[in-house]
Amino acid sequence: MNAADSAPQGHVKGADTAPRRRMNVIRAEWTKLRTTPGPAWLLLATAAVSVATGVALSAVDTRLALSGVYVGQIPLAVLSVVIISSEYSTGLIRTTLTAVPSRWPVLVAKALVLTAAVAVTGSLAVLATLLITGSGQAFLSQASARAVFHLILIALLSLGTASLTRDSAVAIGTVLALLYLPPLLTQLITNPVLRRLLDQFAPMTAHPAILALWSATALSAGTLMVRRRDT
Repeated sequence: MNAADSAPQGHVKGADTAPRRRMNVIRAEWTKLRTTPGPAWLLLATAAVSVATGVALSAVDTRLALSGVYVGQIPLAVLSVVIISSEYSTGLIRTTLTAVPSRWPVLVAKALVLTAAVAVTGSLAVLATLLITGSGQAFLSQASARAVFHLILIALLSLGTASLTRDSAVAIGTVLALLYLPPLLTQLITNPVLRRLLDQFAPMTAHPAILALWSATALSAGTLMVRRRDT
């Protein structure tokens, strides 16, 4: 009787501790993001640049009001790279991975915290842009949601790239090249088929599903490298 009772109790305790450990990892990553001054300033820069650029472009064409996110994604990419590469440069990653031996939950927690922060920042930036340009009623439109989703995916793409390279300069250079080099190349390519393919599959000009695939691939590869390399 006693032995039979003890087994389920032990099982329940084990089941309870796993979610608790995951939440602790998420809280730790949130604390890092919240208490480090750099990320806060970069999030503010993302919002400010997105709004300012969107307002300026709307003076030419109101349909361009949300295009400011394509400039605001620059400080956002820097933020997403820094939150992981800075841990490698300071050696803090050793402490983090010692506390979480399975490793992959660290990257998942960073991705979740980053997604939440970017979703809030992006939504506020889009709302501010539309209110300033006199298009506040369009906040819930498909274009607004796509602009916020774009920022989230760019952040996750940058996070995955940084986890692969472990170097801030290399990761930032790689992400910015992926974003801005293809649109420049399309101006030099005369073959219409090649130009269309480049537009369809380049991260900045692709449909959200394609950009999501870029982000998922970068995060998956980054997770694999963290598990295999950071021991």
